[in-house]
Amino acid sequence: MCPKKKQPIGVRLSSPRLSAFAYAAEQPLSDTHPRIAAKHIELLRSAGSAQRIQRTRSLSSSVIQLSRAGLAKAYPEWNEAQVLLAWVGLCYGEELAAGLGKFLDRTRE
Repeated sequence: MCPKKKQPIGVRLSSPRLSAFAYAAEQPLSDTHPRIAAKHIELLRSAGSAQRIQRTRSLSSSVIQLSRAGLAKAYPEWNEAQVLLAWVGLCYGEELAAGLGKFLDRTRE
C-alpha cells in the first residue's frame, strides 16, 4: 500500500553526510534580510493567541496539501484513496493506514 523507504546500506548516524544535514537543520539558510526577519519575528510575537492559532492551522493545512500532492505526483497511477492511505501510513503509521483502508472498504459496500 505505502512505499517503504529503505535506509541505504552503510549509512551511519555519525556519518559526515548526516552531520552536514543536522547542521543545516540547525542553521537554516535564508534569503530574507536580517532586519526584515527580525521585524517578522516581532510581528509574530506580538500577534494574539487567536491569530497565532489561525496561522498555525493555515500552515499545517498547506503542508498537508503539499505532501499529498507530492505523493500524487510521485505515484501518478494511484487514485485519490491510495494517495490518502499512503499519506496516512507515512505520517501516522502503517497499522493506522491499514485500519483506515479496511474501514473505507466497509463504508463503500
